[in-house]
Amino acid sequence: MTFFILCFSVAGQNISLVRDLEPGSLGGSIDLLYAYENKAVFTFSPFASSATDVYGSDGSDENTFKLNIAVEDINIYPLSDFIDGGGGYIYFRQYHLGQHVCNIYRMRKTTMAVSKIASVETWTDFGGFEFFDSKLYYSIEKELFAIDLLSFETSLIKKFDKFDVIGIKKYNNQLYFLAGEASDRYGIYVSSDGSAGNIHEIKTFSNSSPIPSQQVSYIGLGNKLLFTMNLGPGQCGMFVTDGTADGTFKLIEMHGESFFNQRYAVLNNKAYFTGRKVDGEWNERFVFYTDGTVAGSGILDNSKITYNFVGFVPFDGKLYFTSDAGAIESDGTQAGTQLFSEAKAGTFATYNDSLFYTNTSGYLFAWKGGAAIQKKADGKFIKSYSKILPAEENCFFVGDNGDYGYELYVMKGSETNKLKEAVIENVRLYPNPAVASLSVAPDMVGAHVTITDMTGKLVRTEKQADSTIDIGNLASGTYFVLIRKSGRLYRSAFVKL
Repeated sequence: MTFFILCFSVAGQNISLVRDLEPGSLGGSIDLLYAYENKAVFTFSPFASSATDVYGSDGSDENTFKLNIAVEDINIYPLSDFIDGGGGYIYFRQYHLGQHVCNIYRMRKTTMAVSKIASVETWTDFGGFEFFDSKLYYSIEKELFAIDLLSFETSLIKKFDKFDVIGIKKYNNQLYFLAGEASDRYGIYVSSDGSAGNIHEIKTFSNSSPIPSQQVSYIGLGNKLLFTMNLGPGQCGMFVTDGTADGTFKLIEMHGESFFNQRYAVLNNKAYFTGRKVDGEWNERFVFYTDGTVAGSGILDNSKITYNFVGFVPFDGKLYFTSDAGAIESDGTQAGTQLFSEAKAGTFATYNDSLFYTNTSGYLFAWKGGAAIQKKADGKFIKSYSKILPAEENCFFVGDNGDYGYELYVMKGSETNKLKEAVIENVRLYPNPAVASLSVAPDMVGAHVTITDMTGKLVRTEKQADSTIDIGNLASGTYFVLIRKSGRLYRSAFVKL
């Protein structure tokens, strides 16, 4: 099995070989981990080897290389929790079960140079990991810690008496997590600055105990934060908080096994997420939805699937996902949820104003302007068996062109699409002027944001993790913002007080 990195344009399908990672091999595997700013991080396992090498690439031969990380045995968990922490760095971690240590790394965004910043001794994996206010926060069982990214010193923020700290999330310039002080006080907590004296209990739920090792999913929806919580039968599902006790409650009941490998998306002021019905079969999943109210929560018809969802994306005002009936297109209403294709799509992704998907046989298609185009490379139809990762002008995926083995491809945006991207639209930021943060529309989550000052000097560039842009550490003055998402550019300006 040979592994290649090839590139071709969406329009002209011009292909050039960038790198053959293992010439003449009959086996091995590639796993895409993370993509940003035209670059991707992926792992490559050679044939008949227990070692896994970690690579970085911008889609070119000269800039595809091994990173200073290795996964050498089965006791090491995959790299996880990639976070754009600003300041030109990406942070991520890796838990080693055999050595009982979790290593924390940072990678320079421009050069992809990796360095280890901490090795944390722990018999269990982290319960949460998040960047907030120039610090990395993580939890081990009942304790919440923070690493100062200037001094790299680690401090214990708070130890809870009863239950573990899990699901740390930054949203709207606040830090949220689940924890508990006593058997009748488990719930959601918040801090505006991450300090011990500023941690406040929003709401706790009495006569309930959290299920150990539960996974927590968060979804930002305007000024509300949705979160999953499993306190046992009758207290398991999707919850919501607006930061107040009265505004924190359960939206919809779900089965406790709903939260593993959960998928979600935000479209037209509604959140969509996958899960299992309380009385459903063990292998059945459905698409749930909510507008942040109990009355506006439910389950979409025709969304049942008997294995994990792999494709679940919003595109051109609609939601696309895979069900047992086939590939589904939905406008968010029961009447507007219908078959897009009878073939079950293996994966969905959006790139350069096109929807990419795979059919039952794994062949890759692009849907644009009401037409489906089957993709080719070097005159051969391409199959894709894993995630498709857009990274601005580049889009990475693992595919098969019919020869032996799988290859790593990168699609390059065509000149036509680049011209379309040059059409700039205005976007509203509020409040303006502002002191600490700016709010943007929820559909801007995941966009690439660039901030410059009046002289044109680059101040910050990062991926938008939620609907809030943190400007607290900027000097007073006027700034310009350029936001890039789905092949479109948006601009605005703001005054920092």
